[in-house]
Amino acid sequence: MRRLTMLLIGISVIALAAGGADQLAARTAQSVSGPTLRPVIEDALRVRMDAEKRAELEAREAQRRAEEASPPAATPAGDERLLDELDAYVIIGTGTNTGPYPLYRYYNYTSTELIYLASEISASGNISELAWEKGSGSDVVINNVTVYMKHTTDTTLASGNYSLSGYTQVYSGSWPNTTGAGWKNVTLDTPFAYNGTDNLAILVLKGYESWTSSPYWRYTTTSPNYRMRAAYSDGGQPSYLNANYNRPNVRMFIAPGVADDVGISDVWVDYYTTAVGDAQTVTAEIRNYGTATQTSIPLFYNAGGSNVSETWTGSLAPGATTEHTFTTTWTPGSTGPQDITCATTLSGDANPANDTTVVTVDVWPAGTKVGQTFNAATFPPRGWHTQIATGTLDWAWATTSTYPAGYAPYEGAGMALYNSWNAYPPASSRLVTHKFQGTDSTIYTVDFWHLQTNAYSFAYDSLYLLYAVGDSTDWTVIDGWGTYDASNPGWVNRQVSTGILPPGTDIWIGFLAVSDWYHCVTVDYVQVYQPADNDVGVSAFVEPSGTVGAGVTYYPTVRVTNFGTLAQSNIPVGVIISENGSQTYSQSTSYAGPLAPGASANVAMSVSWTAPAKGTPVELVGYTALSGDEVPSNDTLTWSTNTGAVANRYFEFMWDWHSPRTGGGFYGVTGVQDTLVWTALGFLSPFQVYIIDFRTQTVVDSFTQHTLGGSYGYLGMHYDPTEDVVYAGGSANNTIHKIDANAPYSLLQTITVTGSVLPGWVMSITDSGDDSLLVSGYNTYTTVYKMAKDGSGSRAAQTGTYNHFGLGNTQHLGIMYGGSWDYSGDIFQWGMPEIADLFDTTLSTGTLWGDLAVFRNDSFLLCATQASPDHYLQVYRIIPEERDLGVDAILAPAGRVDTGAVVIPQARVKNYHATVTTTGPVWFFLDDPTDGRVYTQTGSVTLAPGADTTIWFPAFNVGGNEGTWTAKCSVYVAGDIEPDNDWLEEEFLVASTIRDVGATAVLRPAGSVFLGSDVYPQVTVENYGETAETFMVEVLIEDGADAVVFQEEEEVVGLAVGESRTITFATYYWTADPVGDYTVTATTKLAGDADPGNDAAGPFAFVVSEAPPWPEGWVEVAPIPAQAGNRRDMPHRGAWLAIGPDPGGATAIYATKGNKLQNFYRYDVM
Repeated sequence: MRRLTMLLIGISVIALAAGGADQLAARTAQSVSGPTLRPVIEDALRVRMDAEKRAELEAREAQRRAEEASPPAATPAGDERLLDELDAYVIIGTGTNTGPYPLYRYYNYTSTELIYLASEISASGNISELAWEKGSGSDVVINNVTVYMKHTTDTTLASGNYSLSGYTQVYSGSWPNTTGAGWKNVTLDTPFAYNGTDNLAILVLKGYESWTSSPYWRYTTTSPNYRMRAAYSDGGQPSYLNANYNRPNVRMFIAPGVADDVGISDVWVDYYTTAVGDAQTVTAEIRNYGTATQTSIPLFYNAGGSNVSETWTGSLAPGATTEHTFTTTWTPGSTGPQDITCATTLSGDANPANDTTVVTVDVWPAGTKVGQTFNAATFPPRGWHTQIATGTLDWAWATTSTYPAGYAPYEGAGMALYNSWNAYPPASSRLVTHKFQGTDSTIYTVDFWHLQTNAYSFAYDSLYLLYAVGDSTDWTVIDGWGTYDASNPGWVNRQVSTGILPPGTDIWIGFLAVSDWYHCVTVDYVQVYQPADNDVGVSAFVEPSGTVGAGVTYYPTVRVTNFGTLAQSNIPVGVIISENGSQTYSQSTSYAGPLAPGASANVAMSVSWTAPAKGTPVELVGYTALSGDEVPSNDTLTWSTNTGAVANRYFEFMWDWHSPRTGGGFYGVTGVQDTLVWTALGFLSPFQVYIIDFRTQTVVDSFTQHTLGGSYGYLGMHYDPTEDVVYAGGSANNTIHKIDANAPYSLLQTITVTGSVLPGWVMSITDSGDDSLLVSGYNTYTTVYKMAKDGSGSRAAQTGTYNHFGLGNTQHLGIMYGGSWDYSGDIFQWGMPEIADLFDTTLSTGTLWGDLAVFRNDSFLLCATQASPDHYLQVYRIIPEERDLGVDAILAPAGRVDTGAVVIPQARVKNYHATVTTTGPVWFFLDDPTDGRVYTQTGSVTLAPGADTTIWFPAFNVGGNEGTWTAKCSVYVAGDIEPDNDWLEEEFLVASTIRDVGATAVLRPAGSVFLGSDVYPQVTVENYGETAETFMVEVLIEDGADAVVFQEEEEVVGLAVGESRTITFATYYWTADPVGDYTVTATTKLAGDADPGNDAAGPFAFVVSEAPPWPEGWVEVAPIPAQAGNRRDMPHRGAWLAIGPDPGGATAIYATKGNKLQNFYRYDVM
């Protein structure tokens, strides 16, 4: 009799009836046989089976119920086969508590590593199915899941970084998460041959998927042993995992091993990009799923033609893999996806289902160096890698875009995405292609698609295209783009020339994503290829660009790029413009050139065009018409947009949010905690405050307004960051609520306004900049009232006589904005001589009748408005009044720069405006002699009217790239009235500089030197080079036996080109002693001296001799006496005698000893 032992403590062997999802009740260990077997099976059937098996089980169950009164005495043979399948399912864990792992959807990424002991599994064979037990939570599908398995001797896991070493990928795709609790099962892509003796490690990586509510998974504690470690993140795939006792329950199908079972687990071609005409070797990974060692395995591959059959020989142990590279190569003849089928044909193979693997290879046009569609979920693709530059977020694979949301890939199943929304600035990361070899054609075209959005005009999330040569960490910028484009959202094709790259070297192309915390950076369908010889095209519109302003006059200008390998001259260029479908403009010109390979030039039409009325559809077509152009597809660039009104001087519309309830009105509004917007809806009970996330423009919370009285609710609100509270007023006379800015938004205080003048209704509230409140009132609504925060001391403030409703104060701009009570839509500004009309470009019938607030460092204006039949919250970017910031001069680098020199770029920036202090960004660029952009840095200035300053940028090594470089500097401020001074560029030369100095003579010592003399050497030096030099010159004195008696150096400072200079040693001297013959040599010491042959002067001979006796007729009368405290007894350098009158008028001789001695003597003449 067959016995089934069910161990339901830690490990359960169970069966699953069709549609069954109930949790198997925990049981004590028991042995069941004979007549009691069927009731046990009734409770235990939990095995997922195909339709045939389920039907069989249902039939058996019906029969069981019919025969329940007289069950058979023995298990039928058919039940024996069923029990064999039941034995193949293993459950580990019986706990019912739930946790987020291994698949946590509340964060964008999850990593989980687990160990299940061999003693818990108690089986061996091929693991072909895997399931986790859901306990509760959401039913959203879980995408981008990758599972790895490996054998391990480890029994526990400590906190730390996981490693893929030793792991085999067994699954990649989505994980089912159907409604309700129960096992959520997948069939593995590659069964794992488990040996039954080692422990089993499982690594689960949930890649990027925008966060949402999550399911929760049942777990069983393994305390005191850590057998799980996990982590989650919004920024990127976690690598450091934290140890945890709560290991999720698991179910595995482990099919008993058979002797002969081999198959193909992977297939690839030798190069990461396959192009037409490139011979590719095909390699297969063979896996032994069986229990017998294999020594000879026939296999074949087929790539759209006949089978290529070969036999692998060797020794392949059970569970092991090996690679086989076919000797016959495959050369694709056409572009497009190509399936390669590879299979083993082992005689007697017990499981043909795993014999075959089919891979799809994208075949690119001939000459393609890099081609990538990102359609496979494996990321980064084979041969590619990523480099996190700053922060922690990395590139990821995605099937749909986020921020902007909802865009499918440009083509196929996937794309590469950098989720800036979850990367706090200045986070950045590079997505790097596989390397390729440069050839004699040293210019390449990078062709890819870039996703843009028309949301968040203030955001500067950016994509930069880079290249690296020889080292994939040394990057040069080719070009860059923002992700915001008001008029051209969606996928944009970019074709960019790399310029001239060195041949015969490893080359990488990089895509650098830089976060500004808003737009995601997304690319797809990347190609790098050698361009044709003759290929020019239009790469961008320069004028107009961005918003085409109605009524604005433009001189249409396009950027023409030479994508080819040959310089081009006399290129025909034209622009055609249609308005509302009718052509209204057509002009052409000829660009003389020459335009170098990889270079671009802006080409303007000589005839202007004036944009039609706001809202008119316009289509602009730029084109080139080069004779013999070999790639006409990039000759034409078409841009379709609608004309818009020119943004007024002060405000630029950004976004709006509409009331969720009709019949109410938006009144109060304020920004809170730099990320939230509160807006009050009244006139429709219950009065509500909606709390909106500024970035997502979605409601994140709301609460019912505290009872204030009146029919409108909160008319005015103001957030005070120092107290973290919101002041709110309304149609209750002279009453203000003070509300906690944090949930549950409690009413902290009811304030009664007191003072000499009272506002009545509190229509709007803002701060005065001196810890007071400014309030607009209803009773005399042309007056603004100033009061303390406790409501005391109310008095009239000095303002214009406008019908105030909203009030908003900017601190750094020194402007108070006021809204109009009279429905005109006007915004007035205190301190300004004019009224700026805010809504003429946004609302055709709109009215402004609500609160105002200034938000986020005075950058945005929030407006509560009424516009029948809807009500809006509107957000505008504040554009300061007229500005004029310009580049006054580029100071460095300039002139001639030596190769290998480190330059520190410097520019002088000036505020040309006479009355307005201006703050703005400054950019500095360096372009090498090929016009390649090699340096980009930014800075910022704040300048008073008429002031200028010098900006120093980070140092840069120009390397050995000789030739004419260009330094460029630019600035930008909104409202700049003189853009012509915003940009300046200067050329400078990088060249090797000749450095050559030498000694030309020794002036001292020379000839005959008296014994005991102190000799201060004196030499002449000359600069033969091309740059001023500072260096050392050495004097060496040797005696007749060539022994060195003096060797010292003196510094020569700033010796000009061509200058000859006498240098006297001021610090070091030599005392001539003893008598004899000597030589002296002078030598210059300059690092990098081009001609060492002229460095030395000498050796020159001289002698030291005895000093002569006193000259004839001279007699010593008396010595100068020694005196205590003198450093020397005898006269020395600087001693002198002089004749002059003594105090009585008689002749006297005066003397000093010299050598800085203080003694002074007078002698009577004898």
